Amino acid sequence: MQRYAQIWQAMLKEVGINAELNVLEFGQYFRKVYTWKYDLAVHVMTAAIDPDELLTPYWGEPKYSSYYKWDDPVLHEMIEKQKHIMNRRERAKYVQDIQRRVLDQAINIFAFSWRSLGAYAPYVHIKNYQNNFQRTPFEFAWIEIDKQKAWKK
Repeated sequence: MQRYAQIWQAMLKEVGINAELNVLEFGQYFRKVYTWKYDLAVHVMTAAIDPDELLTPYWGEPKYSSYYKWDDPVLHEMIEKQKHIMNRRERAKYVQDIQRRVLDQAINIFAFSWRSLGAYAPYVHIKNYQNNFQRTPFEFAWIEIDKQKAWKK
């Protein structure tokens, strides 16, 4: 994440904010950020299969959250409620409402980034829950044999 931190540092400098980088080894970084001894951190969010895998640890009630200790009772109630919505579309819409609340409060500033792109033949399928900075585990890939034969014709 050092390169991303340097990019943020340069952008902050453009608006008159001089940020000092304190690059840490991973263990030291986690010890510091999870005891909330910093002003600003560039933090990677890993991928999740279910939205609650990120909602509760990042923005849930402080007694359950290990990351930000954000205290917003309305947000905590919303996060708890989404766990019990069984209708997929209804839950997706509600999770989007939660995301809007997080963005409105500027708890995090999310920065899009991409390092690599992959192009695969139409008969190659990859089920990948990793973020773009993580390598693609091809044990979750498969090929549709019939389409492969058709491709060769």
